[in-house]
Amino acid sequence: MFYFAYGMNTNRSSMIWRCPGAVAFGAARLRDHEFRFSYHADVVARAGENVDGVLWLIDKDHLADLDALEGYPSYYGRAVLPVEYQGNIIMAECYRMQPGNIDGGPGKGYLDMIFQGYQEHDVPNGQIWSALSRIPTLIAD
Repeated sequence: MFYFAYGMNTNRSSMIWRCPGAVAFGAARLRDHEFRFSYHADVVARAGENVDGVLWLIDKDHLADLDALEGYPSYYGRAVLPVEYQGNIIMAECYRMQPGNIDGGPGKGYLDMIFQGYQEHDVPNGQIWSALSRIPTLIAD
């Protein structure tokens, strides 16, 4: 089956450790969704927006391992969504946070892993910067 990653699981070394034997196809796009951070990466439905990420070929054991990692079904839910890859539409598993998680900045190590994954697969990183700019900051008195 196919899996669309947009956060930590874009990182090749992380996926090799989590899902040995998974095959990266490369950059792909999830349409009508927006990338955001709620301490971890997330996507939310938003007409006209796109999320760039990585398309992977995984098996059912990999999916079970990812479910455990992603806190499925309580933290992240999962859906099969249409993803664009090299001009074709591929139906791929995709994790989305359950409702109620507020925006919040990611940790540096987590963010570094995402940037590395995007670089490894030639995924544009503008959505990361855009999501970071939307995170409210606390102002100390």
